[in-house]
Amino acid sequence: MDRIREVRRIFMDVSNGTQTWFDYPQNLDGARDLLAEHKAHITGKPAVCDVAFLMPSAWWWCQP
Repeated sequence: MDRIREVRRIFMDVSNGTQTWFDYPQNLDGARDLLAEHKAHITGKPAVCDVAFLMPSAWWWCQP
């Protein structure tokens, strides 16, 4: 897994209130420093915002 995708996974888990982190060792081989940098944010606290809107980029192109 590339580094950008690993950071996205960390962000998604942190924003969803994850308390523990699981990943396959081979996924972390090139991104251990990223997990070390962001692990302080994996606290299990609930999200700040209770509501989110999903607006795929295709929507913007199909709905001028």
